Amino acid sequence: MIAKKQRVMTKFEVLMHKPTYLEPKHRDYAITYRAAIEQEDGGWVYDNGMKVWYNDAGYVHRDDGPAVINPDGKIRWYDRSCERPFEKWCEQVNIADEAKMLLRLQYG
Repeated sequence: MIAKKQRVMTKFEVLMHKPTYLEPKHRDYAITYRAAIEQEDGGWVYDNGMKVWYNDAGYVHRDDGPAVINPDGKIRWYDRSCERPFEKWCEQVNIADEAKMLLRLQYG
């Protein structure tokens, strides 16, 4: 049996075959496919201006604010890569009432 030599994909082919299971819920996707740059506050800025926070395991997550801020200003709340409405997010991260009120004032 003759082993087939595998062809190396071009950069374009790699971008076209990006794994959808990582989009945008994993830090590896951000670094590999979106040229994300880490910021001082712990967030990562994508090439399109979207800012995302990840936990140590690499999943979209933030305990002290929205985990995703879109370029148009829309905010999204995530708990371990699961998008949640603000109230559900507060329950999941066990946030105090005072902190919840401050977040409401800060992010609307």
